[in-house]
Amino acid sequence: LKTLGNTVKGNKRGNILLSIDANPDLDAALAAYQHPSWNNMMTGLMYDVKDMLKPEGDFNPSLWHYSPVIDREHHVIHQAISPSNDQNFSIDGTEFNIKSGEHFVVKNNFKYPYDVFVGLCEQAGLTHEENAKTSRRFNVAILSVEA
Repeated sequence: LKTLGNTVKGNKRGNILLSIDANPDLDAALAAYQHPSWNNMMTGLMYDVKDMLKPEGDFNPSLWHYSPVIDREHHVIHQAISPSNDQNFSIDGTEFNIKSGEHFVVKNNFKYPYDVFVGLCEQAGLTHEENAKTSRRFNVAILSVEA
C-alpha cells in the first residue's frame, strides 16, 4: 500500500480509488472458488513447473489437487494445492521433499473487513476520505496521499 501511495506522491495532492471484496463470510467466499476452472488454474501451475523448470525425480503434476485453507485471524483464503502422495525431486540441484497433504500456496485472497482495510491504508500513509458502499460485499475506498 505504501508503494501504491508513492505513485501519486509528488503531486500537490493525489487520490487513489481502491475497491475491495470485503465479504466477511469466508466460507461463502470459498464456495465461489469451487468451480472446476478455478481448480484447474490452481493445479495447472504444477504443469508449468514440469515444463519450464524440468524437475528431476518423482515429480508428478497430475497428483496435485486444490486444497484451500481459510485463515480467519488474518482474513485470507490461501488458495493452496497439495500432492496426494509424497514427491521427492530436484530443480537445478535443489532438493524438494514434499509430503502428501502439505500445502503449497499459489495465491492469497484477502477478504479484509472494510474498517480493517482502511486502518491498513492509514498505516501506510494514505488518508481515508470517504466510503461508498455499492453492495453488501463490495466496498470502494477513496484515499488521498499528502504530497
